[in-house]
Amino acid sequence: MKISSLLFAILILLHQQLPTVNASVKKICKQVALEKGGDYDFCLKSLQRDPKSSTASTSGLALIATRRAKEDFRSALATVKKLLRGNITDNDKSSLAVCAQVYDDGVYILREAIGAIRSGKRDDAITCLSASLTDVNTCSDTFDELAANKTLVAKVDADAAKISTLALEIATLM
Repeated sequence: MKISSLLFAILILLHQQLPTVNASVKKICKQVALEKGGDYDFCLKSLQRDPKSSTASTSGLALIATRRAKEDFRSALATVKKLLRGNITDNDKSSLAVCAQVYDDGVYILREAIGAIRSGKRDDAITCLSASLTDVNTCSDTFDELAANKTLVAKVDADAAKISTLALEIATLM
């Protein structure tokens, strides 16, 4: 009887801790939405995809978002490289070549941001994450400058921008 009472007490304690831990993700996403103008639902959905988010600190959540941004940049780079092998106009090819360069650079920069977050170097992380957003904008802008077909990368640009922005917004809260 004592063992079952003890197990029951432990389960109650664990259960009481779970909402508090998950509340940190909700709290950070609420801060991102209210203070930074971010998308609460996107924040929540993006962070909760990682099981570690339920116990992560603010820097841990910034790390999760930055890792996702790096994944999105890798995916964008793969998409751009695939498009470059297709039958496209010279302007599209020139624009995509710029995109390939900046997304490749962005992957490196996001690796640096991950290192900065792990080391507790908030300002360095913010600088790197800001630079990654510049890379996305550079890709998008080159299509405007060369009158190329922007729809080729509009979705991957938007995805990369959204998750990079989230990572930056969370990093500023560290």
